[in-house]
Amino acid sequence: MDSMREKKDRLSSLPESILVLILSFLPTHDAVRTMLVKKSFCTLWTLLSSLDLDDGCFDFCDLIDDDDDDYTGSITQDLPFFIFVRNVLMRHERPQIDKFRVSITTMLYWDIERRSLGHELETWMTFALRKQVKVLEFIGGMIEPGYDLFKWSHVFVSDSLVELRLEAINMNSLTHVRLSSLRILRLIMVDMSGGALGQIIQGSPSLMELEIYNCGDLSMLSFAAPNIENLKVDISLFSFSYGEEDDLILLRINCPNIKSFEFTGFVDTVDFINLSSLVDVNFNLSSRRPVFKEFQKFTTALKILAHAERVALSNEFVTVNVISILLLLYFYRQVLFYCMLKEGPQILINWKHVKLGIWLTEKHIHGLNCTLTSLQQLEELVIDVTNGHSDFTKAIEAQLDDDMLDGEDCWRSLKRVSIHNIANSSFAVLISLTDLLLRKASVLNELAFYYNAKDQATEEACNLTLEQLSEFSQKLPTLSKASRHVNICCIN
Repeated sequence: MDSMREKKDRLSSLPESILVLILSFLPTHDAVRTMLVKKSFCTLWTLLSSLDLDDGCFDFCDLIDDDDDDYTGSITQDLPFFIFVRNVLMRHERPQIDKFRVSITTMLYWDIERRSLGHELETWMTFALRKQVKVLEFIGGMIEPGYDLFKWSHVFVSDSLVELRLEAINMNSLTHVRLSSLRILRLIMVDMSGGALGQIIQGSPSLMELEIYNCGDLSMLSFAAPNIENLKVDISLFSFSYGEEDDLILLRINCPNIKSFEFTGFVDTVDFINLSSLVDVNFNLSSRRPVFKEFQKFTTALKILAHAERVALSNEFVTVNVISILLLLYFYRQVLFYCMLKEGPQILINWKHVKLGIWLTEKHIHGLNCTLTSLQQLEELVIDVTNGHSDFTKAIEAQLDDDMLDGEDCWRSLKRVSIHNIANSSFAVLISLTDLLLRKASVLNELAFYYNAKDQATEEACNLTLEQLSEFSQKLPTLSKASRHVNICCIN
């Protein structure tokens, strides 16, 4: 029996440093509770190198009395989570910590605000910075979030911080930033101005990875940082709500070492100054209004993106209405197709892997043909067929130049093609596109079609019916092929 008990208690024989390391992987609430397991564990949690403080471990239901309109009874109650954090921070003995994470996603905003506890949040951040924290996360996504609950102070200084994630706080007060070691920054639903963002970027000379997700009051997105390698910007929620029709959203990038760039949302104009190291770009443009106001800026930007290897462009960038105000004349144009049709031969394009969103019509196949002819190094093509508004599509079709599809030119590097959501395409257009691909792609190995109907039972939702899909599958073997080794599959 003693030998059995000894085998079961091997944990106690581990060095204290190993036990502390193990506890550091647990949420702090659970790490503290280990003191109940064994007396020798009572003080281990005070040496944790990682503090993960999550209000999801606490029950707040008793704080709210639905029958009490004034909430006077519950206001006098302290919040269990705040009591816990106070005790943890007061008793923590380790001089330095690697990670400090706070997540407040269960409590109501009002529970904290009416007790005037917002100021305590700043003391928590001060504690972490004083402990020379390397990874700092503050997630303030409370129910009924209020950005004013936690306002970051005017000064943000740390020489130890390497990674920072902030969510649902106010950073408009920043006037001085010095984060000399910061390499990774994620700002999510943060209320901040372009000036505050500029302060952070300028004060973080080592910054290599930056993510901006729907941060408010950023009508001018300007990124000028020599060391940034990965930039991800998503303003898909806020870009629909910016003021007046005349207000412009500007995206400006001057990052010579950037390798990966992803953008989601709407911009009126772009200014790409230096992206000379760019390899991977995903430009997921969404429509806020039916036209762009500075078309020439987009064509210039496209030329700057020409040296990337992997490119994904949304439907709005490929086939949406765009206004050019050169010579005060208005034209409907498509950024990608127009640039390829008019200027493609003069541009050296290095794209090897391309994903395009397309409102697929017969006219657009002409634009696609010219585009693929210009992409001499293209190895893989992914097409996502989307549903376009008829008014936009008709205007685009009226302006697209006819381009001969029976030319002698071949695509000598294209090996793989996949076409998704063919349910959004008409039968005739799908046949034309397939015929074009098979005739001109001389080294094509794979051609895959995906029906991807959201509701196959609803015929009205699909331009291509299941009967037509069957007919299309039967017709595929009869089409002429430039490549002898192509494998074709059609997936329902």
